[in-house]
Amino acid sequence: MKLYANLSIRLKIITAIALVLVLMLINGVSSILTLQTTGQTVDTLVNSMAVERATSQDMVSQILLARLYGNKYISGKDKANLDSYNQEMATFDNVLASAEKQISNSERVASLKIVRTDLKNYKETFTAIMQLMTQRQTDMGTILDVKGPEAQDSFAQIKASAIASNDMPLTQASSVAEVSVALMRLDAFKYLQEGDPAMVSKFNERYAQATAAVKELGGISLNSTQKQFLDKANIDLLAYKAAFDEIATGYAQQHDLQTNKLDVLGPDIRKAASAISDSIGADFQSSAASTTANITNSRSVQIGMLIGALLFGLVLGLLISNGIVNPLKKVTEASRRIAEVDLTRLVQELREMAHGDLTRKMEITSQELQVTSSDEIGKMASEFNTMIRSLRDAGEAFDDMSEY
Repeated sequence: MKLYANLSIRLKIITAIALVLVLMLINGVSSILTLQTTGQTVDTLVNSMAVERATSQDMVSQILLARLYGNKYISGKDKANLDSYNQEMATFDNVLASAEKQISNSERVASLKIVRTDLKNYKETFTAIMQLMTQRQTDMGTILDVKGPEAQDSFAQIKASAIASNDMPLTQASSVAEVSVALMRLDAFKYLQEGDPAMVSKFNERYAQATAAVKELGGISLNSTQKQFLDKANIDLLAYKAAFDEIATGYAQQHDLQTNKLDVLGPDIRKAASAISDSIGADFQSSAASTTANITNSRSVQIGMLIGALLFGLVLGLLISNGIVNPLKKVTEASRRIAEVDLTRLVQELREMAHGDLTRKMEITSQELQVTSSDEIGKMASEFNTMIRSLRDAGEAFDDMSEY
């Protein structure tokens, strides 16, 4: 403060203005830094989190589409659905590859690894089901659709021969065998259409009836042609039964793979992808809220600094004005007192002395001013004090002259 008081008035004013400008500059720099931080956060929200969230949501959509077409293919065996499934899976692989490049958060990276592993298992399981379906179609086309009709035809040939020879026991036994094979084929067809495990039991019952009929036919006297038909029918029945058992086993495996693999892995992949999307969404909201709070706080700080700068400028201006006005008032008061009192009295005393009264005394009432600074006002006060001391010296000289 002492150093400031010794500055000239011009420097005091310049210093005050400079201080206010510095505060304004600090406020401006703070605003710029806040804008930069906000811009970086907005850039992260728009260019990073938004893209990551869109990618994770794409993963959710892709697994749903892939499962839809996959299930439709398994149930309907329509190749168009298989093509759509493969296309959606290829798209899913691309989306997942993009997500692995974009996402860096450790928790979300761990979720992506789960998605990658589950997706690999899902595709392997779907491939295994396709292989079972392909094998089933092969068995149906090369065995069931061939051996069944052939066995049934062999029994029909035996029946026709028995009718021709009027052999009633043989006719009856061959008819039972033919009907049993027909019913067995019907049960197999229903099972293949519906996949109902109950139809397996019915098939086995029909097969037992057919084998019993074959055994009964074996106990009847047959000619060589009839025996050949019977042997061929027996071989065809065994092949048909073996193929059906393989298909039934494949159906059970397929059901197990669908129930315990596809129907579990699919929802797990969707949940993991949704968790990534939700996590990104939560971070997005948190960052947005933090940015809003920072902007609000920054606005409050800037307004506070602006008000502070204004108040500081007003207080400093008041101090400077008081530092100028108050000393000037004292100088003015001292000047008035000198002019109205001391100089008037000095003139009066000199007049009295000029009229011959040598006993007059002169008393100077003005007091020296207190000098508190070295600026222009302080220098003026010092010069004014010099003038007062000169008046006192003149008064003392006047008194000394009066004594003589």
